[in-house]
Amino acid sequence: MGSFDTWKWKDNDNGIFSVKSAYNKLQGSFDEEGNKELKTLWSIRVAPKAQLLGWRLFMDKLPTKVKLTAKGVQLQNNLCEMYLACEENVEHLFFSCNPIRCGICVIYGLG
Repeated sequence: MGSFDTWKWKDNDNGIFSVKSAYNKLQGSFDEEGNKELKTLWSIRVAPKAQLLGWRLFMDKLPTKVKLTAKGVQLQNNLCEMYLACEENVEHLFFSCNPIRCGICVIYGLG
């Protein structure tokens, strides 16, 4: 008689998938990357929404006009609403356009 194919989860001793074993696998890969900045971000004692904003900023996951346009979202333009002179990207919003940076602090309740 022939044998049957079976699935085996190699990251668990008994070969059976579990959420815990997947979590441990992911945690190990995170530690191996040695991403000190993200570890520091998650260890800071601030409001979770501030941590999330920091994570999204660090990972370049904020929905700026430039990113939305690149994903095919139809907008009138991809310029900063304050001056309509510079493209609205993370660098502009957080590091060069002070009025907008203050506006984002109000929106996210950070200031």
